[in-house]
Amino acid sequence: MVSYDWHDDVAPAIFRELEIPIPDKKHYHPKSDWSFVPPKAKKVLFVPTKSERDLGIHRRVLSKSLIERAKEHSQLYFETEVQSLLIKDEKVEGIKVGGKNIKADLVIDSSGALSSFRASLPQSMKIQQKPH
Repeated sequence: MVSYDWHDDVAPAIFRELEIPIPDKKHYHPKSDWSFVPPKAKKVLFVPTKSERDLGIHRRVLSKSLIERAKEHSQLYFETEVQSLLIKDEKVEGIKVGGKNIKADLVIDSSGALSSFRASLPQSMKIQQKPH
C-alpha cells in the first residue's frame, strides 16, 4: 500500500495547473479554517480562509493520482542503482545508470536524508553535504 492514512491540504489551483482531475468528493473535504495550537497555549487560534478553500484530501488518493500522472508523463526507474548525478552549470540535469547518461528536467532522489548524492550537489543549492 502506498502512503500513510491521513489527509493533505491542497489548493484546488494545483490540480488545474497539473491538469489532474480533482478527486471524487468522497475523498476530500473543503477546509473552512486553519487551526493553530502554539506551544504553551491555553487556547486554539482559528484562522478563517478568505480565498479559494484548500481541500483536505486523503493521502492515498492524492498519491495514487500523482503516481498516475507521473506514469503518463515521465520515465520511472525502480530498484535501479544510480551511479552519479549529471551536473552542469550548477544544475542537476540527469543521472548516470549502468554507464548510460539519462537527461531529465526533474530528478527525485528518494533515498532519504542520508543520500550519498548530497555531497555531489553544487554548493549554490545550499544543501548540507551530511545531515547533522
